[in-house]
Amino acid sequence: MARLECPPPSQPAGPARATGSMPTIAGPVQVSWQRRGAGAALDLAVPANASALVHLPAADRSSVREGGVAAARVPGVAVYSIGGGMAVLSVGSGTYRFTSA
Repeated sequence: MARLECPPPSQPAGPARATGSMPTIAGPVQVSWQRRGAGAALDLAVPANASALVHLPAADRSSVREGGVAAARVPGVAVYSIGGGMAVLSVGSGTYRFTSA
């Protein structure tokens, strides 16, 4: 399982955005993110037969969305936890557009 983490806005010294890929045995995981106020926008592509653990800055469960829909309602997305200003999500293979506030 790949682990992807967007830095929280409380770490202003880091980059405001990043793009890259991470090789896995199933193929590359591609990611692009940028900070948005207290949250972030994350584009993610997970190859077939793979999964990823995603950490996003988020105030609460309702502020985490995928494609404009509450993340918890999206097939293939599981919200593990929300706390300490971060949301932890598990996703299966596919393409995602997460936003958080």
